[in-house]
Amino acid sequence: MFEPMGDLELKGLPEPVPSTRVIWEPLVDTGIGGDDDPDAVPVPAALLTGISAAYVGRTALLDQLDEHWRRTTEGTTRAVLLAGEPGVGKTRTAAELARRVHQQQGLVLYGRCEEGLGAPYQPYVEALDWYTAHRSADPVLGRLPGELARLLPDLATRVPGLAPPTASDPGSEEHRLFEAATSWLIEVANDERNTGLVLVLDDVHWATKPTLLLTLHLLRAASERQARLLVVVTYRDTDIGRAHPLSAILADLRRLPAVERTPVDNLTEAEVVTLMESAAGHEMDEAGLALSQVLYAETEGNPFFITEVLRHLIETGGVRREGDRWVPGDAERLVVPEGVRDVIGRRLSACPPPPTRCCRPARSWGATSTSACSSP
Repeated sequence: MFEPMGDLELKGLPEPVPSTRVIWEPLVDTGIGGDDDPDAVPVPAALLTGISAAYVGRTALLDQLDEHWRRTTEGTTRAVLLAGEPGVGKTRTAAELARRVHQQQGLVLYGRCEEGLGAPYQPYVEALDWYTAHRSADPVLGRLPGELARLLPDLATRVPGLAPPTASDPGSEEHRLFEAATSWLIEVANDERNTGLVLVLDDVHWATKPTLLLTLHLLRAASERQARLLVVVTYRDTDIGRAHPLSAILADLRRLPAVERTPVDNLTEAEVVTLMESAAGHEMDEAGLALSQVLYAETEGNPFFITEVLRHLIETGGVRREGDRWVPGDAERLVVPEGVRDVIGRRLSACPPPPTRCCRPARSWGATSTSACSSP
């Protein structure tokens, strides 16, 4: 990426020279390129957006997800609830699983809940949109295909001759919609063109209650019909209070068979070094290791914080390139990027009001600090 820097006065030249800064980031191979099967549905682009660093660590977590997928392909419905703080890598972990599943001829669908949007069934709308846009030839739509137009009105133009949804009272219409969405996903999961289906529901701490109820309905029905379906749910457990709609649904989900809550933890100090080496393209020398120690101490191993600080250091010259190597500046003079400050500020604003108090700061970030919330 190029950024104009204005005119610079250079020694030996009579006139200022226009200058441009080159902002460099390492190219990350997602492992998802072309597919030998031209009719295969690609991994949803929205799931891969924003990947700017290699996936490191979490070996045990990936092994666990691989085992869930293996059992799914044998004819079971499973669900994994990936929980963690903002920036810890929940969506990135789901994307890594998606890459592996896609390489094994599995189908991946994705939908995300957005903060403040309040659109019912948003992740299911996105999943249906992606599926029908990329499997235009003989799509599987379940036993009530016309009802799916309630989710995606454009479906009628993509599938000619589709019957319109049945008009009835609101309760009956909602029930038919639940049955239509469930039937569609179950039949897609058992479609012989796939080895199974991974459905990623991202950021469900922002989901509407109808979305949560549909997810519960889907898992119950799919378990009964032994669908080859693995549902991966990501959410911020730091944002879930007892009054949150997701709190009650989580309790219901955990009563279902083969539903597992899995925490996504921060990187270890060694994994921070691995992340830096992957980004730099070489092993860290003494100065690089010193910087990694400061990064780990300041970020507590949060991958988002680490990558944002590194990006900021590269842009501001705190880390420069000499030849093919990174040369860090003074590791003690880290400046926190605004993006990281915003995330930390949102974490602090999630603290309950008094009598809850904030303990002493865990790490100093200039004018902003991370804190642990607890009751007196």
